[in-house]
Amino acid sequence: MATEAQIEANRCNALKSTGPRTENGKKVTRLNAYRHGLTGQIEVVTRDEKEARDKFFAEIVSGLAPANAMENQFAYAVADGHWRLNRISSIESNLFTMAAIPHMPKYEQDCSEESSTEDPGGAAWTSAMDQGFASAMAFVEDSTRFQLLTTYEARIHRNMSKSLKQLTDLQATRRAAEAEHATTQNTLRQQALEEASLHCRLAEMEGVPCDPATDYPDPNGFVFSSAEIAQSIRRISHLKAARQAESSGWTPVKRRAA
Repeated sequence: MATEAQIEANRCNALKSTGPRTENGKKVTRLNAYRHGLTGQIEVVTRDEKEARDKFFAEIVSGLAPANAMENQFAYAVADGHWRLNRISSIESNLFTMAAIPHMPKYEQDCSEESSTEDPGGAAWTSAMDQGFASAMAFVEDSTRFQLLTTYEARIHRNMSKSLKQLTDLQATRRAAEAEHATTQNTLRQQALEEASLHCRLAEMEGVPCDPATDYPDPNGFVFSSAEIAQSIRRISHLKAARQAESSGWTPVKRRAA
């Protein structure tokens, strides 16, 4: 519950603040509707808050490196959770500041002709001591608000942690699938290259032209250059000779040049 001094200080402050008077001032403080870049939803925020939040979200989301719409959704949820947690911390600080305002010298001088403070402890009593005790009293007298903040913070933290885990699980599954697909494609490509090389080697032996892409098209759509096929033929020939040498105890074996 606010003290009489706090209520009186708030009244004084209210009389001094009448809002922006110039057209430029009104433009700065006016709330405007914006369409959020990530969600597409209409949000009513100040321009400064939108710019600050968009920059904050962009850095968090970029760091999480989402690769599709679902991953982007969870990355956005994580960024939103961090933004809300930071806001809770700011609200808590503002609650303590609100309680300390009546004890600040500036407000005492503006709202009362008597700037001296009675010494309740029998010693020199300073405005800094008033502010310190005001923060403590704010917590004691209005603990419900702080409890709500704590509950709100815990809930956001749980949701954020859950979203982060879902994101990392999705990314791990996607990366594993991508790695498996890459391995499979590499195996299929190598097999197709060897088959194309054998077709060309046989055509060379028979003295007929060979174009694997036209004469023996690969079912998976792989197409190879003449240089790739020539290199593969040399590799196959060399590997065959190496296996023959191994089986004969590495006795030199003459082989036809590729």
